[in-house]
Amino acid sequence: MSYFKWHYIGWLIFGLTLVASYFIVPHKYGFTAIIVLTALFAMYDLFIMFLAKRWGNKNRN
Repeated sequence: MSYFKWHYIGWLIFGLTLVASYFIVPHKYGFTAIIVLTALFAMYDLFIMFLAKRWGNKNRN
């Protein structure tokens, strides 16, 4: 799969986990949960970007 497909799958999972954390995590810890999920998505995106560079330009469609 290409970089953009993995990136959009990551956005989908990120959005679903934000919605789930809204209902599951207590209000007191909501901000912390959003920050942690954002940091995890950023690490995921950097990892996928690193792999896309290793795959070469043919898979970055």
